[in-house]
Amino acid sequence: MNCTLRFENAANQLQPATTVECTYRCDGYSVRLVPRPSNEQGRVQLHVPMNEGRAIQYRAVNKDMLVIAGEVDVPKPGTNWPEEVITFVK
Repeated sequence: MNCTLRFENAANQLQPATTVECTYRCDGYSVRLVPRPSNEQGRVQLHVPMNEGRAIQYRAVNKDMLVIAGEVDVPKPGTNWPEEVITFVK
């Protein structure tokens, strides 16, 4: 399943060149994903199996060196995963 994280600033401007580190949390174990940059639309797409995971923890740094961290819950199997909008605030 695809999880899309979209990064914006407080003025709703997309944040390309944001570097994202993620950990896919499952029951009894976790998987650290390779850090990746957002695309020109400020998006990062993660491909993870929904039937095993519970959440994705993320830590992101934008080009202004602002840092944001949080967690996105994995939806129940059979449901769509909505795009997650994450906002950097100074």
